Amino acid sequence: EYAALHVAGVISASDMITLVGRRAELLVKDCTPHTHGMLAVKGGAEAIRDVLGSKMTEIACINGPEETVLCGSGEVVGAANETLTARGFKATKLNVPFAFHSAQVDPILESFKKVASSVTFNKPAVPVLSPLSGDVIREAGVIGPDYLARHARETVNFWTALTTGQKEKIFDEKTAWLEVGAHPVCSGMVKASVGATVTAPSLRRNEDPWKTIATSVCALFNAGVQINFDEYHREFNAAQELLPLPTYSFDNKKYWLDYHNNWTLTKGEAPREVQKTIEAAPQAAPAVEKPAKRLSTSCQKVVHEEFEANSGTVVIQSNVAEPKLFQAVIGHQVNDTALCPSSLYADMALTVCDYLYKQLRPSAPKIGMNVCEMEVPKPFIAKMEQPAEGQHIQLEAKADLDEGVAHLKFRSVTPDGKLIQDHAHCLVKFEDINSWNEDWERINFMVKSQVDVLKAKTKTQEAHVMQRGMAYKLFKCFVNYNEKYRGMEEVIVNSQTTEATASIKFQNGPNDGDWYQAPYQIDSMCHISGFIVNATDLIDSDNNVCISHGWGSMRIA
Repeated sequence: EYAALHVAGVISASDMITLVGRRAELLVKDCTPHTHGMLAVKGGAEAIRDVLGSKMTEIACINGPEETVLCGSGEVVGAANETLTARGFKATKLNVPFAFHSAQVDPILESFKKVASSVTFNKPAVPVLSPLSGDVIREAGVIGPDYLARHARETVNFWTALTTGQKEKIFDEKTAWLEVGAHPVCSGMVKASVGATVTAPSLRRNEDPWKTIATSVCALFNAGVQINFDEYHREFNAAQELLPLPTYSFDNKKYWLDYHNNWTLTKGEAPREVQKTIEAAPQAAPAVEKPAKRLSTSCQKVVHEEFEANSGTVVIQSNVAEPKLFQAVIGHQVNDTALCPSSLYADMALTVCDYLYKQLRPSAPKIGMNVCEMEVPKPFIAKMEQPAEGQHIQLEAKADLDEGVAHLKFRSVTPDGKLIQDHAHCLVKFEDINSWNEDWERINFMVKSQVDVLKAKTKTQEAHVMQRGMAYKLFKCFVNYNEKYRGMEEVIVNSQTTEATASIKFQNGPNDGDWYQAPYQIDSMCHISGFIVNATDLIDSDNNVCISHGWGSMRIA
C-alpha cells in the first residue's frame, strides 16, 4: 500500500522510503523475531472460523474470496495449521520473522506514529482503494499517522477494497493493472477477485528487470494503454535504434510506349516515303537559355537537381561578388582577412535542405532541420577586391529521407564549376520540431534560473555587465564584425566560472538579403561562446585566439 500511496500522490518517494525503513528499524529494535507467525489458507474467512471455532486466531489479510492469511503466536498458528490441514484445507506457514497485523507489532505502534507525524500527507491525486477500511479514499485527512499504525496492526481486507472499487466503477473488466513491487503478488489476487484479464508487474523475482519491464510495457500497450514512449526512452536516447523497415512509395515512371505510325486503317503498315518539295526554312531564332532557379542570397543558382521517391541531390552555386553576399562575408574579418563565417554555411545548408525536403514531400508539415557535425577544416577566404568573374562557392546536398539525413559538402569552384578547394562539410537531420520544443520545456527552467543567478551576481560584482559597444570592442582584438553582425545588446559574464548570458537584438533588415536564416542572426546567437573564451581571463589573449571550426548540433525552432 505504501507504493500505492506514493503513486496516488499522498506521500513523496523519500517519505515512503523513510516510513518503510524506520518501521523495519523499530521492528528489529523493539520486537522479538519468530515469536509469532502467519498462515496462508486456501479458504474463505467464514469457513475457517467454522472449522477453528474457539481456536480461531486473528485474521491478518483477506486477499480474495478463497484467500485468507491468519496470524498469531507461534503456538496458536501451529495448532490452526494442524486443524485446518486435517479438515482438508490447504495451508502454508509463511517464513517471516515478524507477523504484521498481529500482537507482535504492538510495541512499535506509538513510536511509528511519531515517525509518521513528520511526513506530509496530501490529498490523493487519484482514488485510493483502502484495504484497511474497505473504502475509496478521495479526500485529504483520512490517511495519516493513525491510519498507518492501524494498517500495521489491524486486518487488511484486499478483497473488500476491490469489491468497493468495482461497485463505485473505479475500474471495470477492461481495466489494465500494473503492480509496483518486487514480485507480482497482488496481480493474482486481482484476477481471483474481479476477473481482471490484463496485469503487468514492474519486477519479477529471478528475472532480468529489463525483460520484465519491456514485457509489461508491451502487454499494457497491446491492451490499449497509451504509453509515453518519449519518457520511456528518455534516459537511454543513445541506445535507440531506427529499424530498417520497408518503404512504400510511388515512383513516377512512364511505361507507355508511344506509337509513331498512322492511327488509321494503315496503322499496321510502315509509313510510306513521300517525296516532297521542301522549301528553305527561315533561319531559326537563337535559343534562349532558361534562367537558373534562384533560392536565396546565399544559394543563387541551382546548377543540378535530381529526385527519386525518397532521395534527391541538389547542387547550388553562388558568386561571392554578389553585393549582399559579399557584405555578409567581408563583415566577418579575422586579422584583416575576410573569413567566410560558419553561419553562412549553416544558412546555405538550411536553404538547400528546405528546398530538397519540399520537393520530396510537398504536402508534409514543416520539418525540423538539425545542422550537425559541421566541420570547417579549410576556411574560405574572400578577396577584398573581387576579380571580374568573382569567387564562387558550390554546395552539394544529397538527402535520403529513409535515413532522415542529408550529407552536404561546401567547396570553392571556378565559374564553370571546376573544383578549386574543399572547405567544409556537415549533416542535416530531418527531425520532429515538436519534440525539440518538448526537450526544451524539460530544461528551460534550469537555464532560466542560472541566468537569474548570473544577473543577481552583478549586484555583488561577481559578474560584470557590458553593453554592445564595449563587448564588440573587446571582440575586435580577435574578430572584427560589421554592424549587422553585432547582435549582442548586453552581456553578463562571470570570468571565474566561465559563465555568461546575452540579450540578442538582430541588427540586419529585409534590405540586407533574402535568407532562410540570416548568417548575421546565427552568428549573433553564437557570439556568447566566443566571447567567453576570447574576451575574458580564461586564456592568454596576447598569445592565443580561439576560432570555431564547427559545432556538434544546431537547432533553430
